[in-house]
Amino acid sequence: MRTIESIALAVVIGTLITIAFVRTQRFAMSEVAHAQSDLSSCTAAVTRTISSESIHKCDAVDLELEIRPHCASTALNVILILWGYANPSNNEERYNQLWTEEAIKSLALDENPHVQVGVVYVRQHATIRQELTNAEADVLRASRVERVNAGAIPGDWPCYSCGFDQAARALRASDSRNSVIVYVGNMIDWPLIELDDDSLYRDWVRGARKAKSVADTLVVACPFAEPCTRWTTRPWEREASPGLFFEGPGFGGFTRALENLVLRSSPITSESLAVEERLPDAFQFIAGSESP
Repeated sequence: MRTIESIALAVVIGTLITIAFVRTQRFAMSEVAHAQSDLSSCTAAVTRTISSESIHKCDAVDLELEIRPHCASTALNVILILWGYANPSNNEERYNQLWTEEAIKSLALDENPHVQVGVVYVRQHATIRQELTNAEADVLRASRVERVNAGAIPGDWPCYSCGFDQAARALRASDSRNSVIVYVGNMIDWPLIELDDDSLYRDWVRGARKAKSVADTLVVACPFAEPCTRWTTRPWEREASPGLFFEGPGFGGFTRALENLVLRSSPITSESLAVEERLPDAFQFIAGSESP
């Protein structure tokens, strides 16, 4: 008997068919089978239940066919790299935290158990503040970091490659095809740029390229009202994955991009379901009796 040709809906679907039996025979009250779609990676449990254990000639009985499709999710691992600098006079700390919280909200961990997020904090050194987890409260807690004015503390200039190295460490056991690194912050090399010193820029490029070697996607968000190229003339934003560099003041494009990444990894959905139920010769289908 061929049971299912395609599976489409991730909901319980019941089909009730009333039939007439034309000779005496005994059938099992319930039968459970499993089906695999030829069109996707979905599977289904199929249960048939007949209303009478003993059926006699010309009895009308109900046959219930219940299909429970299941479509697996693809795990998505996201590392947030949070830049530990902000100019308090320009409300930069508020912008940093706002964009960070909107990023976490866009990943919708409560609704997406297949999504895990980790947090890395970077200044002169970098630390993993949160290993990969699906607990949104833990991610939010780890995202509340100290931010200082760049250069206010002697020697406290950003080590970009340190942050990307820690992100790679947090993703060490992950599939790069299903991993995303999201950098929230700026790339400054002032005042070194005035000395024609590109060491910070080279450190950024080295780190960003390391990120793209361990993760399929690098999203870069510079969450400030002013253009993020203000502090450098070097093309640091080009290291982001195509179309995934964002700058303020609005974060709509940034959050939509993260939502789309989650959507791409969400459980497979289909658009149609077909059931072919072949009754034994002893059964006669009563036209119009089907009730899906």
